[in-house]
Amino acid sequence: MSKIKIFSLGGLNENGKNMYIVDVDKSLYIFDAGLKYDVEMNLGIDYIIPNFDYLVKNKKRIKGLFLSHGHEGNIGAVPDLVNKLGDVPIYGGKLTLEILRIDLEEAGIKKANLHEIKAHRKLNFGSESIFPIAMTHSIPDAFCYVLYTKDGAIVYTGNFVFDSTMQGAYKTDIGKLAYVGKQGVLCLMSESMYADKIGFTSPNNRITPVIKENLNKIEGRILINIFDAQLYRIQEIFNEVMLTDRKIVILGKKLENMIMKAIDLNYVTFDKSRICGLSHVNDDHILILVSDEREKPFSNISRIVGGRDKFIHLTEEDTIIFASPAYDGLEKT
Repeated sequence: MSKIKIFSLGGLNENGKNMYIVDVDKSLYIFDAGLKYDVEMNLGIDYIIPNFDYLVKNKKRIKGLFLSHGHEGNIGAVPDLVNKLGDVPIYGGKLTLEILRIDLEEAGIKKANLHEIKAHRKLNFGSESIFPIAMTHSIPDAFCYVLYTKDGAIVYTGNFVFDSTMQGAYKTDIGKLAYVGKQGVLCLMSESMYADKIGFTSPNNRITPVIKENLNKIEGRILINIFDAQLYRIQEIFNEVMLTDRKIVILGKKLENMIMKAIDLNYVTFDKSRICGLSHVNDDHILILVSDEREKPFSNISRIVGGRDKFIHLTEEDTIIFASPAYDGLEKT
């Protein structure tokens, strides 16, 4: 019988800062390395990361870091982790690693031990193996990981939703999940946001009707606040913009780089000629996407509303749409 320990360095009973460790016979498997935004408005603190001391002491036992998807709550602490651990192997989907490269570049890290993986292709680590399964989330290339041990399967889900209308890079492979379940699961480590709420998450994750209504009703400038890497939501916005004559300005270099990369990789469909530079932010019929870059939630939109932004000055004709949900802990903000 294997000696297995499972514990968290972050993510339990909190939104973000996800990092979970599975220790199998002295082999360490790390699932996600995320950050958590400081919602307490502490001066000088923008985000919080897990404590890496345990991993630094046990670096030689680490088999790899496995990223479930490209949201900051799951990959935001990777640059800090690389600074501490050096060339630890990092595994993730194609888009996840592309977003991570942007974070690493911003952190001044030129080299990292990245390994692109694909859903349903097993990775062997001696007597253990990792099997990634495609899951539906608001970003493509989201994975659930199955760690096979001699004593059974340990499943780590990351964030997910069941939605049969989501296809392509967003589709959940129900068949693979069912197969793993039939084999028997030793432990399920499941995302549980909204688990205490009655009803279904999907299709309430859609904002197309709201975007369509406002694009048709409003003639002036529209600012849409969105959490970066919510690519499905960005695609919803782009789909409706393409039915109008509006053009788009993306506020934030990271968000712009990520969207451009996603378009180039065919994860997002949009005419890049409709994307304008910052010189167009004050055009009448423009749509501006606003996100935050490793700052407190809604920091950019707060700066704009407070009249402190150097590019955008609001007028009475402007409309602001909050296209991202108020996650637990962010209601006051």
